Amino acid sequence: MTAPLVVLDRVTVARPGGPVVLDGLSWTIRDGQSWAVVGPTGSGKTTLAEVLLGRLSVRSGSVAWPLVERVGVAYPSDVIRHVGFAENSRLFSYAGHYYQQRFEFADADEPLTLDQFLRAGTAATDGEVRDAAARLGVADRLDTSFIKLSNGQARRARIARALLLRPELLILDDPFLGVDAAGRAEVADLLGGLVREGLRLVLICDPEAVPRWVTDVLGLSTPHPLSPRGRGPGGGVCSEPGRTP
Repeated sequence: MTAPLVVLDRVTVARPGGPVVLDGLSWTIRDGQSWAVVGPTGSGKTTLAEVLLGRLSVRSGSVAWPLVERVGVAYPSDVIRHVGFAENSRLFSYAGHYYQQRFEFADADEPLTLDQFLRAGTAATDGEVRDAAARLGVADRLDTSFIKLSNGQARRARIARALLLRPELLILDDPFLGVDAAGRAEVADLLGGLVREGLRLVLICDPEAVPRWVTDVLGLSTPHPLSPRGRGPGGGVCSEPGRTP
């Protein structure tokens, strides 16, 4: 059995001032696994991501981060990164002022380029920026104004920037949101290639969008969580207990 990265033991979580979202969930992420987290709206998928990042305290149970201890950093969010594409769908279609202001560029009147976006908040070298852009298929857009990127290019740019932050574990929240079947297959293939290169990845997505290279699926439901299930030899998604995948 491979080394554990994050271990949740009978965890119960409530949103601040709100009801319980996750109740008694036990889950272990291990090296060599690629997880998909699925479930209906309100089942706690994004809340679970915040728990993994160490940004949301649990009401009961415990969370351990052997990965954090192994790497020797102070906080889970130092080595675990989360990219949410629901935010992407709202913001990337509008003016680039959000990113100008968020990353505090001196001249907000100058269009933010893809190159600037990729560098923001990272210590990436020129070569690392070019390599990340090439891996995600946007190397020829580095000098392009960010707001002129297509939705697909902006999606790839967000993943490239996350990789430049050198995560030990990357959580992608709804990376297939707003794309058709062909676009979903393209993104899935791209992510599968990164996983084969060694990226540790957790996907939050709809059950029908789970790529075949995902090794394990965690199904959440309301009001109670479901147990983690692996994929069978045929690669079909193991969904809720008692159902046939």
